[in-house]
Amino acid sequence: MTRQTPDFELFNQEVELPFNLRIDDIRIAMQDVYDFFADVNQLLVKRGIKRLDDMLRPAAMSGLISDMMTASLASHARSLVEN
Repeated sequence: MTRQTPDFELFNQEVELPFNLRIDDIRIAMQDVYDFFADVNQLLVKRGIKRLDDMLRPAAMSGLISDMMTASLASHARSLVEN
């Protein structure tokens, strides 16, 4: 199983982000989510269980990713807190 990374080349370097956000804040938050799924899925597959993203319903998966991105972005951003 390959550990994924966000492709920084595909980020819009000219974007103006609100609330003092930086592109790196978003990239790092994305990497946190990728790392979580890589670690969890490696453990599940090693035990002969389906990957987490194959077990969850799409709405649950969407909510999980949204909550993880919110928490991670708040922890890396200079002026955001999780709401």
